[in-house]
Amino acid sequence: MPDRAAAAKIRAGPVLFLRFDMKLAGFLLLLAGWGLVLSAVALLTSPSPRAVFALAGMGVELLGLALLVRGHLLPRPARERNAHE
Repeated sequence: MPDRAAAAKIRAGPVLFLRFDMKLAGFLLLLAGWGLVLSAVALLTSPSPRAVFALAGMGVELLGLALLVRGHLLPRPARERNAHE
């Protein structure tokens, strides 16, 4: 009979890489949004375009934060399994 733990590790392998990629993408989007806000404030002189680019940068930061949180969440079966233990 095959070992259940080994089978679970094999199935969870791609999920772990996907989670790592989501975390990395989240961190990179946070940095990109921060850079967009800073460059908009430093380079643009008119208040209207500065506000638009700052809001766009904040949107990118929120997207990065959402990916980061989503990447740190436990997979659904692990949550259910931990709740019963």
